[in-house]
Amino acid sequence: MIILCVHLAAGIFAMAMDFFKPFSTSKELASFIEKRQMADMLIVGSPDYRTSPLSAYLGRKIYYLERDDFGSFIIWNNKRKQIEPQEALRKISELTRLKNKDVLFVSNYGLETSRSDLSITELAEFTNAILKSEQYHLYLIRRASPQQGN
Repeated sequence: MIILCVHLAAGIFAMAMDFFKPFSTSKELASFIEKRQMADMLIVGSPDYRTSPLSAYLGRKIYYLERDDFGSFIIWNNKRKQIEPQEALRKISELTRLKNKDVLFVSNYGLETSRSDLSITELAEFTNAILKSEQYHLYLIRRASPQQGN
C-alpha cells in the first residue's frame, strides 16, 4: 500500500509539472516546422536517439547522421557511429553538396555558426522542456555562396 501511495504521489507531481512545462519540446518543434511549411525539406537530426520523436510527430523519415541514412526510429546496430558537432557539420556540408538542397538541422546542442563552406542560421530554440535531452535547436543550413566563403 505504501508503494502504491508513493507512485500515486509521484504521478500526480509529474502530471502537475507537465501543465507548467512539457517533458519534451519535440511536438512544439514539429508544429513550428509544419506551420512554416518546412516539413518537406531535407531534415537532419543528431543525435539520432534524441531527435527521433520529431520523425513520429512529422509522420516522415528524417536523415540520421549517426548511421548516414533515413529512418523513423533508431536501429541499435554497429552501423551507428557517435559523432561530434564538427563532424555533424562536415557531414551536412557533404549532404548539401550531394543533394543540392538546403537542410533543416535539429539537435539538442547548439552549433558554432561560422563556417566558410556553410551558411548556418538558427531558426529557433525549444528549451522549455523538463527533459534537457529533449530540448532542441533548429538550424537552416545552406551551402555558402562563393562571396560568403571569402
